[in-house]
Amino acid sequence: MIGEALHEVALPGGTAARIFQGFPVSIAGKTGTAENSQGEDHGWFVAYAPFEDPQIVVAVIVEHGGYGAESAAPVAKKIFAAAFNISSTANNAKVY
Repeated sequence: MIGEALHEVALPGGTAARIFQGFPVSIAGKTGTAENSQGEDHGWFVAYAPFEDPQIVVAVIVEHGGYGAESAAPVAKKIFAAAFNISSTANNAKVY
């Protein structure tokens, strides 16, 4: 199932696992990098949460941000944290 594959992105071994480690809401998403012939690549991340009962969708593009897991996923995490009223200390959820 595609949803399961998207969920694995935020689980151990996934491209956004480091960002969402300890986050109390399950995330399903996809990281990406868009090549840019004019300079540094653009990073992107699209996701929804919670995985089991989606309530919010987030799409982030960081121009010249490089890899999406490094540039866009942390921004998405901050949006999810705000949307679900999660403090940076809740359940060891480090919000970058």
